Amino acid sequence: MKTQAAAWQVEPVLTPTRRLYRHAMRNLMRGLVGLLADYQIAGADQVPREGPVLVILNHLGLLDGPLLLGTFPRPLEGIVLDQMLQVPVLGQLLRWYGVIPVGRDRFDRTVLTRAEAVLRSGRPLAIAPEAGVSESGALRAARAGAAYLAVQTQVPIIPAAITGTETVHGAWDAPARKLSFRGLENLALWRPDRSPVSIRLTFGSPFTLEDVGHNWREKREAVRAATEQMMARLAALLPPQYQGVYRRPAELPTGFTDEPG
Repeated sequence: MKTQAAAWQVEPVLTPTRRLYRHAMRNLMRGLVGLLADYQIAGADQVPREGPVLVILNHLGLLDGPLLLGTFPRPLEGIVLDQMLQVPVLGQLLRWYGVIPVGRDRFDRTVLTRAEAVLRSGRPLAIAPEAGVSESGALRAARAGAAYLAVQTQVPIIPAAITGTETVHGAWDAPARKLSFRGLENLALWRPDRSPVSIRLTFGSPFTLEDVGHNWREKREAVRAATEQMMARLAALLPPQYQGVYRRPAELPTGFTDEPG
């Protein structure tokens, strides 16, 4: 796959100001997570240091985004629920960063086009295939968006498995313009006499999908199969109680090609 494609208009544009802002945000997020929780990162050395990468993560709670943004070895593009842009202060910070907003339970080809352009330009992109927070903490059935991007672009895929962040949730009530939180008492600032909540982020080995065919019937089947394959890889990095509907025996599913180290 060509990582540079002049025909693709890539947004956000990485101006010097935005690059500086992103650098500051990454450091801020890493410091914030370290202040609020005890976190561990594993497998970061497996992340390619250049070229396009599709990062797939499970979504448990409020700290997932800051954790991944602050600890990923490279500046990261991200797809975020559009409701988050309505949150005072946070919404403006996300706009300055340059996230790709997506509507809940709504197909939007513009989002896929922007995301594909980001990958074809050689940047890493993060997406939660479940398209929302899992209230149970276990993997739910994934939507097709992440697999569609993987099939279309054939870029390396990195699974990013998160545990521990399910203890803290946030919700935005748009009509009331009110942000509410659950589980803040679990964080270090609210429990000085106890150990802070323990969070772990594990990056898996990069892999690519096998040949997916060329006509629309083959691609439709490829997206379905890719969804199962990608989520199986993600589930394999998680403890059994987090694997949810993708809990399987511990063999590697077919359809993967590991990237050479």
